[in-house]
Amino acid sequence: MQAFSQLVDVVGPSRAGTRPEIGRAQRIFLSSMAFLGALVLAGVWGIAAGSHQAHFGLDSAFKVPLLLLASVLAALPLGLLVFRLTSTTGRASDLVLGHAAATFTGSLVLALLSPIVALYQYSSAWAGPVVAVASLAVAIGVSFAIFLRVLSKLAAGGTWVPFVVPVALLLVLQGAALFQLASISTPILQERTLIERGIDGVKPMESEQ
Repeated sequence: MQAFSQLVDVVGPSRAGTRPEIGRAQRIFLSSMAFLGALVLAGVWGIAAGSHQAHFGLDSAFKVPLLLLASVLAALPLGLLVFRLTSTTGRASDLVLGHAAATFTGSLVLALLSPIVALYQYSSAWAGPVVAVASLAVAIGVSFAIFLRVLSKLAAGGTWVPFVVPVALLLVLQGAALFQLASISTPILQERTLIERGIDGVKPMESEQ
């Protein structure tokens, strides 16, 4: 409970001019707890997204967290390198904690929206995938904002402007990895949406001869 309380303090707003004092070991510990919590919350959304068929929901409870974990492992190392090369403030552990907090918060948004996702997945073949994709868009937007907020709180300058480029690049890389991984796994929704088709989903169709 203490780790969760500290994570909420890191994610939440702070008074102007204040900076949380968190040691390196504590930042790594909070990051680990945040990532673990994000995987559990992502599993809740996976059950909702697969609720049009019971066995799909159970499969997605494991599949969605695995996809999230794989995308984090694929994008975070390069994101750390870009952060070190482009940012004059902040520490690598700040980026890890910021990313973990953003991932946790985005997954929490997905879990909170999961009842609505489950309702539409179960009751509408047309609206179900639309609502599920919309929930992902909301979670990504919240994650981006939280990522910048946490980094601005941890850095000495107290501003998020220097972190826009590395944060945006890291989230784009993770999104690209996530969608491509989803394209080679079995479908999560009733039918493959554009984001579940990977790069082939945005490739222009060749004109018929």
